[in-house]
Amino acid sequence: MTLIGDRPADRSDRSTADGETAGEALDSPGDVVAVLRPRRRREVLRCVLAADGPVAVQTLVRRLAESETDPTLETTLLQQCQRVYESLRRTHLPVLDEYGIVEYHPGRGFVLPAAGLLALEPFFDDAGLGRPE
Repeated sequence: MTLIGDRPADRSDRSTADGETAGEALDSPGDVVAVLRPRRRREVLRCVLAADGPVAVQTLVRRLAESETDPTLETTLLQQCQRVYESLRRTHLPVLDEYGIVEYHPGRGFVLPAAGLLALEPFFDDAGLGRPE
């Protein structure tokens, strides 16, 4: 069984014969649930599935920050956006990219669905992801 941490393994030592990097495999339903457990990852997938094309990272940040901001706290929306951005950039988007669920292009600032996203469709309800409309 593969243990899944919040950070992907180093890609540099896992090249395929044609030079492309190989992603981690989601070998069991438990692996899928572990990857989809964080609410921010599920929300990223909702946004990517609902979009017709690439989704800007800033769009994801705004949507997550707005949904997480509590007006009773002294945290500003800007502060929350900064926290969400760092979380997505350092943890969630690289993990989803590593497992072939999304294609994350940090230099260009966008996310696209990858081949592995459709393979997760049977798990959407189990992980609380919900089906795209």
